[in-house]
Amino acid sequence: MRILFVSTMTMCACVGHAAEVVVDGRCNIFGAGHAVPPAPDGGGGGFLPAGISLIGHDLGYVELTNVSGAVTAGSGFPYNGADGGTSASGTTDVLSWGGISGVIHANRTLFLTGVFLGPASPSDPAPPRLDVTNANSVTEFWPMLAQTFFMGDGQDAASNMQRFNVPAGATRLFLGFVDAFDFGNPTNPPGHYDDNRGTLRVVTNVVPAPGVALMTLGLAGVYAKRRAR
Repeated sequence: MRILFVSTMTMCACVGHAAEVVVDGRCNIFGAGHAVPPAPDGGGGGFLPAGISLIGHDLGYVELTNVSGAVTAGSGFPYNGADGGTSASGTTDVLSWGGISGVIHANRTLFLTGVFLGPASPSDPAPPRLDVTNANSVTEFWPMLAQTFFMGDGQDAASNMQRFNVPAGATRLFLGFVDAFDFGNPTNPPGHYDDNRGTLRVVTNVVPAPGVALMTLGLAGVYAKRRAR
């Protein structure tokens, strides 16, 4: 599966540009920025993750305006939505690999994850792993470059839309899943993607930073005045 890049450009303040991506259950978040999805734990590396270009948005934030579909960890496991399920061990404890951080979740597996990257390929050492167990109680996230974070359905437990702030230097956002044998029990490197099934359809909205949006509005106003003369 080739990486899908969606160019996103905005021309008004506080309003971003929506783009839809399809995230296969085999999309390996640890393949972000690499040519081949890794599987050091065995079981196949699946597909490279879906990708979205952030060029032109400069330190804004990303939100998920619509997420649908379901994925499964394989035969015998139930399908779950973007917020994850409780398949296998029912917990996630996957190690970092190839410059991309792993992640920890005490009671969810196969949830939609994201990672921001700059233009360069990631390399070790990876940023610290996040414990995202309480992600559904948070409305704003500030991940580092190459630090995998929980995205889920983009809403907290009270149905408030969550914001995923773009770190300095980021030019790309990748969407995929964290997987390993038994999802890391007790702890494993990534792998076991080839038996996953299903897809999520994710509509993202990339919103520019306020300063950038206001500058864009100012330039648009100058252009409109010149056109009116």
